[in-house]
Amino acid sequence: GSCGISNEMILENIEKISNGGFIESDDIILVMLSHPHRFRTTETSPIKTFQTTYKGYNDSTSWRTKMAMAERCTDTQKVYGAQPAAPGNYPVLIYLHGTYADWGSNKEGREFVERAAGMGYTAMALTYDSNASLNEAGLQRHAYCLFDQNHAKDGLSTVCAIAGADCSKGVVLAGFSQGAAISAIAKNYNNKVKAVWAIGLSAYIYPRYKVPTDALPAPYGTRVLPNDKLSINMGQASVLGKKTLLAEDLPSLKQLTGANCGASLQCIQSNGSGYYVVANNEVVDGTADHAYWMQVNKVNKGALSFTLSPKEFEPGFQPPSMTKWSMLTNLNWLK
Repeated sequence: GSCGISNEMILENIEKISNGGFIESDDIILVMLSHPHRFRTTETSPIKTFQTTYKGYNDSTSWRTKMAMAERCTDTQKVYGAQPAAPGNYPVLIYLHGTYADWGSNKEGREFVERAAGMGYTAMALTYDSNASLNEAGLQRHAYCLFDQNHAKDGLSTVCAIAGADCSKGVVLAGFSQGAAISAIAKNYNNKVKAVWAIGLSAYIYPRYKVPTDALPAPYGTRVLPNDKLSINMGQASVLGKKTLLAEDLPSLKQLTGANCGASLQCIQSNGSGYYVVANNEVVDGTADHAYWMQVNKVNKGALSFTLSPKEFEPGFQPPSMTKWSMLTNLNWLK
């Protein structure tokens, strides 16, 4: 280029930064001059945190088959929020945690939304009782209590009442595992849901590895969320012992997203939707398991990366990384 550095050198240095590496100071200046937009997205702002509550699905009512949906929303659950410290209205992001994270006071969600707030979101982690509800009826009941627009006390109404939460243009969702499954069907209950980043969503998480029809788009099912508003990331080592996908995983990703790249595990479309399977060699501990993004396993590198008390996420996932499966890439896409 005109600065005396080739495009290949620029891209090489950007890749080093994205993967947590270091480059010489002169090269940093040249890369920033050539690609300033790649750096603006990594800036974070001071944030403030807050808490509130909503009425979630009470799974002690699960045995009552004739009970109205609204009558099941009686469980007081915490909402952990964060937003930029500067006064103003910000786009709204809702994060839904995975199974058992509520047992750890939703530390998973709190860490996630605090990072998202630094990127300019009013971000809220809505806690829900994840025990014994990863089934079609349980997911639907959670989605109703969290999002149903005809239910006055749903979680989304609580979110949109927060000062600084601008729901006028809709809200976007991110979720992990069971939270991703709820997120995928959220628009079935509320038109304010505009886009979803689903982490760890595939046939792997469902009973008998079968995706319910309300999570699938036409012609496979009844999901309202359009294909171009869904992006899925998952780890390659869903079967830990073999470090590979289930046979049902890739076909389910194709059905869920409408994207099809044959045998390729990376199928992000030009509009940012689609699916991306994180390869084992893309994470520090070498095992892109179901919770690949949550932490680096330093002792047992082949173990599940799930933890109730995450502190630092996988380096390729959290800011300032800009991998295709990072927070920066996907939260910018959601905007």
